[in-house]
Amino acid sequence: MIISCIMGMGQKKRKKMKLSEEIKKKIEEEYNTFVEHQYAGKDLKERQKLGQFYTPPQLTIRMLEKYEDTNGSIIDPTCGAGGLLAAAIIAGFDPKLCYGIELDNEILEKVTIPRLTQLGVPKENLHHGDALNKDCWDFSIKNYKFENGKVTGDNKTCSFGASIKK
Repeated sequence: MIISCIMGMGQKKRKKMKLSEEIKKKIEEEYNTFVEHQYAGKDLKERQKLGQFYTPPQLTIRMLEKYEDTNGSIIDPTCGAGGLLAAAIIAGFDPKLCYGIELDNEILEKVTIPRLTQLGVPKENLHHGDALNKDCWDFSIKNYKFENGKVTGDNKTCSFGASIKK
């Protein structure tokens, strides 16, 4: 799940971007670099207990192609090993405007942070927490702030599920 306009709920139809075959290939290559490490050594039983499943690159590409463009921030409240955010950066999103929250601190520390900081995401954009807990969302994103289930800033307010654009 990401916070942006990918679901298009209640929004007018927008022109969607189309990723080039070269970008799609780079996304798949980057994913394959981390596929063996994404669970931080957890076995299948441990992953099932935590409900861990990571999005394959083919689905990530389809999700990204729901975007109008690569302007604005992208937030993944269940970022896992960071595959969606890595793909977004490869597709052209600004790494400094990519944010993630992960419940499993071991995966966050061993996989997500090294993977995404190498792509330019500031470490402070990656948070440990339960995205279902509203306190987890109390952090700032450039000119915006998450508080009590809403994003506020720059005279704009939007609920989760809406794109955050300047």
